[in-house]
Amino acid sequence: LLRVDDQVRRHRDPDDQGAGPAHQRRRFGRIYGRLRCYLRFEYEQYRQVNRELPRIGEEVGTPNGVATVIVGHRLKETVSVRYDDDQVLEWPLAELSRSGPSKN
Repeated sequence: LLRVDDQVRRHRDPDDQGAGPAHQRRRFGRIYGRLRCYLRFEYEQYRQVNRELPRIGEEVGTPNGVATVIVGHRLKETVSVRYDDDQVLEWPLAELSRSGPSKN
């Protein structure tokens, strides 16, 4: 909403000018179709990262030695690990080695 001279005017999308219910349904269908396409791509990316992410409690090799995974950060594609001396560090998945196949 834009306020001009104490009057409220609605900003209208050019697609909405004089649009009836049928036009609104077509427009919604286009937007929904685009959203589904984006979500399908993101879902596949999420599944791939989820497969690569070690489980909490799993022991992994890091550049500093063996440690136990305490948190997985899916969006950052990193994990936080705890070493035997209680030191906690965060490592990218690419820098970890796993002893066995992923169970995810």
